[in-house]
Amino acid sequence: MAETASATGWKRQITGLWQRVTLEQLGIATVILGYILILIGGVVRIEGAGMGCGDDWPICNGKVIPTFNYLTAIEYIHRVVAGLVLLLTTGLTIVAWRTTPASDVRRWLSAAALILVLAQAGLGAITVFAELDPRAVTAHLGMAQAYFAIVIVIALYGSQTVRRGTVHG
Repeated sequence: MAETASATGWKRQITGLWQRVTLEQLGIATVILGYILILIGGVVRIEGAGMGCGDDWPICNGKVIPTFNYLTAIEYIHRVVAGLVLLLTTGLTIVAWRTTPASDVRRWLSAAALILVLAQAGLGAITVFAELDPRAVTAHLGMAQAYFAIVIVIALYGSQTVRRGTVHG
């Protein structure tokens, strides 16, 4: 019985959080974390850490939490932050669909961002399984840029500055 009450309380807290956060706040958080992920991806590439977790995906060197060395830590951090970006993008999509009118473009942009981030995770796996084939690495970077552009548009679309008409394309 205690577990049920605890689980119910936890669900209530999560639901309350999603009701308090605005689409703009979530969009900005997603942009910031997406940017950090792209920066970490650059570090992965520069440091040669792309195979830091071996040829395992989504686990790292056969473990959920691996034994760390320098390259493993870099790649593992990249994967953890990517998971957080996926969670934020999922939340962004849920909030967009729950709080905006059917005609709001952010609904479809958030759905596109979610599809892209899921595809990006799959492409990350392909990059590992292909042992960093340059075509896979390039596609992985290109898709990251497309995703990032979409979440920037979502974050800016609802901002006060854009609504006032002071930012023009």
